[in-house]
Amino acid sequence: SSGNFVTQIKSGADFDIFFSADTHFADEISDSGLSVDKPKAYAEGILVLCGAGSLKDLIDARYKKVSIANPAHAPYGKIAIEALKNSKVYDRIKDKLVLGENVSQAAQFLQVGATPAGLISQSLSLAPEMKSVSCQVVESSLYQPLVQTFVVLKKSKNKETTQKFAKFILSEKAQLLFANNGFHSVGAK
Repeated sequence: SSGNFVTQIKSGADFDIFFSADTHFADEISDSGLSVDKPKAYAEGILVLCGAGSLKDLIDARYKKVSIANPAHAPYGKIAIEALKNSKVYDRIKDKLVLGENVSQAAQFLQVGATPAGLISQSLSLAPEMKSVSCQVVESSLYQPLVQTFVVLKKSKNKETTQKFAKFILSEKAQLLFANNGFHSVGAK
């Protein structure tokens, strides 16, 4: 999860670039003086509900467990909670929530059948391993936009390659890749 990586970077982890599923954690790295420059937006995340027809369906007794990423340090978990609260089902299902360490683990819970339903990223729902799980996009008005950002780290040992990669991420070609793989393009150039 993004929050765990921030802790590692602040503790001296040897990374070249940091991608976060939101702006908060990349801002934290930048504000700490650990990045070359300010965070750059590269995509907008899309939340999907898998295994149930609607958020209101989660109230039903057949959904004994619902997986989400841990909202304490995972951006997709934060917007999952926001969507559940705004759809007025959170208070009725909060005891059913199973927290994955990150959104990938929340998706794994669905994939192996540990939870019958969950809220994950659309990008993960498109993975071949998830083909047997029915997913639909959660109405974006139920949560704040999840603008995903990155920063190049000052400690990078591969500065030239890292800068080239950062430039590619903002290119039209990469934006098309993001748009075709479960993200909204942010139109970066």
